[in-house]
Amino acid sequence: MMVNLFCGKTFLLVFWLLVFQASPVHSQSLLNYVDTGSVPFRMLKNTILVPVTIDGHEYQFVFDTGGFLSISSKIRTEKRLDVIDSIEVSDIEGRVKYFDKVLIPDATIGDMELLNREALELYGNSTYPENCYEADGMIGRDIFEGMILEFDYKESRLRITNDRSKIQMPKELKSRLRLSDRGLPEMQLRINGKKRWIEFDSGSGDFFSFKTSDVSKLRDVSEEHKLKFRGIFSYGVTGKGDVRSSIRYRPRVQSLQIGKVTFKDFYSNFSKKTAPRTGAAILQAGKLILDFQEMGYYFIPYGGVEGPVFESFGFDIVFLNGKYLVKWVLEGSQAAREGLEYGLEIKSVNGVSVHTFVDECQNYLHGFGFMKNDTVELEYINTLGSMKLVTLEKKLY
Repeated sequence: MMVNLFCGKTFLLVFWLLVFQASPVHSQSLLNYVDTGSVPFRMLKNTILVPVTIDGHEYQFVFDTGGFLSISSKIRTEKRLDVIDSIEVSDIEGRVKYFDKVLIPDATIGDMELLNREALELYGNSTYPENCYEADGMIGRDIFEGMILEFDYKESRLRITNDRSKIQMPKELKSRLRLSDRGLPEMQLRINGKKRWIEFDSGSGDFFSFKTSDVSKLRDVSEEHKLKFRGIFSYGVTGKGDVRSSIRYRPRVQSLQIGKVTFKDFYSNFSKKTAPRTGAAILQAGKLILDFQEMGYYFIPYGGVEGPVFESFGFDIVFLNGKYLVKWVLEGSQAAREGLEYGLEIKSVNGVSVHTFVDECQNYLHGFGFMKNDTVELEYINTLGSMKLVTLEKKLY
């Protein structure tokens, strides 16, 4: 099974775009699980955060249909929880690390009590960028068996229940749901008119993304409508240090049907190495219900059905190892023609030194302010070691 530990992300040391390989955490009896009631949540960088109470103290947990119940080392130490086993985890680059499993005697989410549950212990939430979410754990798919999940972004509420009377599910809106080989909920969608099973991973911030290796097989998407990027898209198991570059794509989607609703003519999110997916971004477009009892899902739109818009200067920035670097560059863009490459160091933006960017978390979670402008002046060190100044214009794709 693949465990998405907070990415699109993502949580603590493994961030929102990371996907992990791990053996399953065994689910335990669901007989005592009835109903969480209406639980408030907030979205931060398209990541769902919910309150979880342990031993009378409230913590913020990521809600991730691609992950497992997990806690931070901080909670394990504070609550003196017993380590009962260890688990081997590898990231999408194949790098391996071991994590301890601990036993949580009692935790609650809303009105739902979790008794004697196994959880992964996650390390490293004190450093950038994993500390930006200020989360201390994760609610994952090992508690969803036999449950119904309702995500209501408009009301900022979610619900987990095994009582069908608690949630309205119009029969005419029902679509097919199953579990993927990796154990994630998988929804039957129509992409460019073709039926496909696509994972829903609420730990990812995507609206929709293809699998990178599948992009070359997209016969119904012309080469000019397959945007190609080279750069950094994953922080790896350690969340820092030696980060590997890769190639990703954003193909044009003619149509994406989620349930009975169709979104048309938009660019996908960055392709993923592991599998195509939808993520938390679709929750902003409509209420989503996942029925694990009768294996169906319901998508009820809030209003318009427009796909996401992609506009860019052709590059992005990442704060890594104490420097601001070019994160990725769009092939064929003005940024690429001006000589920008991933990994080059940026010195100033619009005449202001990057050393004044004191709040890295604010930039990471909410984006750099200059990205909202129509033009940007960028000073960086080129591949020859010389300082170069360029002015770039934003383009709508």
